Amino acid sequence: MELGLKGKSVLLVGASRGVGLEAATMFATEGANVMLIGRSEESLRQAVARVKKESGNRNVEFFVGDIRERESHLRIVEATVAKFGTINILVNNAGAALANPNMDMTDDLWTEALHYKLLGYIRTTMAAFPIMRKNGGGAIVNVVGGTGREPYSWTSSTGVVNAGLLNFTKSTATQYAASGVRVNAVNPRQIDTKRLSDFRTVEPDGYERTIAEIPLGRLGRPDEVASIIVFLSSDRSSFITGTAIDVDGGATRSVSF
Repeated sequence: MELGLKGKSVLLVGASRGVGLEAATMFATEGANVMLIGRSEESLRQAVARVKKESGNRNVEFFVGDIRERESHLRIVEATVAKFGTINILVNNAGAALANPNMDMTDDLWTEALHYKLLGYIRTTMAAFPIMRKNGGGAIVNVVGGTGREPYSWTSSTGVVNAGLLNFTKSTATQYAASGVRVNAVNPRQIDTKRLSDFRTVEPDGYERTIAEIPLGRLGRPDEVASIIVFLSSDRSSFITGTAIDVDGGATRSVSF
């Protein structure tokens, strides 16, 4: 299936491992120019080498940036435009917010949780959007999470941030549809990443309960999430905007959207 991604410029935040790295490899395999963003230069160098090797695409670069920091989003966007000339696709992908019970969250911890993902995504989107609008269109995909719809009982910071991002995704998609920029979200849940592997080591019983709660009976793979990210970024999803797709093996029970 031709996805129409060849020659497109992709800015992928949170791309040094897991879902982000799988998505970077898929974009590059489709012939896109890909800028990988992360906080560790060493991890990014390794990621770029892997993406180039697996995709055969040499138009893969990296830039060290932390979306929690003010002005970092501007540097990230400027570096991408300087290298590839424009931005056609933005993928906002960051880890979960802090997993603390509500009454253990100080004001500083709430502020950290909001800056790490919610404000980080918003700022990067605001920096990249004018470029896409000038191009006459583009695609933004926000990797959010299932807790935006169904919060965990032992934490709410993750759910609060994710719910805010789902609202931001829908409202931005609606407000700017006429610009040709599509905005969608992906809600991964119970994906076999390092975070879950660490959880298995610390709480083996909890890990088994997690799998038991998934109707498909297994964890998801990072590439299964990445496939949806790439699809929503492609011409094949040209009539989809303002939606959020759950990639969770059926774990989300909610029917409200």
